[in-house]
Amino acid sequence: MEKPLRTRSVGLVLSSLLSAGLFLASGCSAPQVNTFPSLANQGQLALSTTNPYLGSNLFLSQEMERSTYLYNFMKGRGAPTAMELLEKGDSPSRILLYYPKDKEVYAADLMIVGKDINSRQWVTRGPYQIDRKDFKNLLRMENSMVGEPVFVLRGKEHRFRFQHDEPSDRVIAALPPPIPTPKPAPKPKKKVIYQSNGEGGVSEINPRDFRPLNSDQQAIQMAKGFAERTSNGDVVHTVRSSDETLELISRWYSGGPNNAASLAQANAIPVGTALNPGARITIPLRMIKEFKQMPEGYK
Repeated sequence: MEKPLRTRSVGLVLSSLLSAGLFLASGCSAPQVNTFPSLANQGQLALSTTNPYLGSNLFLSQEMERSTYLYNFMKGRGAPTAMELLEKGDSPSRILLYYPKDKEVYAADLMIVGKDINSRQWVTRGPYQIDRKDFKNLLRMENSMVGEPVFVLRGKEHRFRFQHDEPSDRVIAALPPPIPTPKPAPKPKKKVIYQSNGEGGVSEINPRDFRPLNSDQQAIQMAKGFAERTSNGDVVHTVRSSDETLELISRWYSGGPNNAASLAQANAIPVGTALNPGARITIPLRMIKEFKQMPEGYK
């Protein structure tokens, strides 16, 4: 899995290339990694099994050296067939890691640790099911690979063996495409009336009956005090105070602090991790009992 390179200059080349190509956008509430255009928002990029200096291989090598979370994920799950780097406005940078043989994709979001630009972590979530329109192209990439992708970490070659286990029960099934129906005649739109239960104006709509919201709908729900939701219904809590802990977040959203370990596992972080303001913690839908946003200063 590891093969030492014969010269020390390789590590220097890796460091200098990526230092020139990457820098962290500091001082922002949503951390981003600004990289050369050949990677950011360019779709799925295959990894090389022979050339550790291909752009996608170099990028993951650099981030694994800085993020123990990402390195340990690769060590346990194996290297992906392809990756995709997403950078969108105010959202944190995200890496998508594709495993087409298992029809799985993982999402890793950038999290700043302290004020040091080199102290950052990639918090991995998933697995999710690969979108149908992407699967054929990704499977073609995997079938063309011989062996495992190669990386250079601190001057030594690393290969992470693929772990093709049985598909996880936690894979979130993709929504089936809508069935085409004849266009009906225009009808007056029904007004949706939200009734208050007398406690904070909570809507009678069951938050578990969740359908993906557009940005306007999401903004309306958050203005009513509901927490941010992902496309699959999970709740995303943004840390606002360094006093917040996984136990507090678990107690508010899942009804008790005993779920802190499960919450840490879902976010790929240790239970006792100190949470910095701006960090985003995902609470899986299966754990949620409270869909309102946790109040600032909650104890």
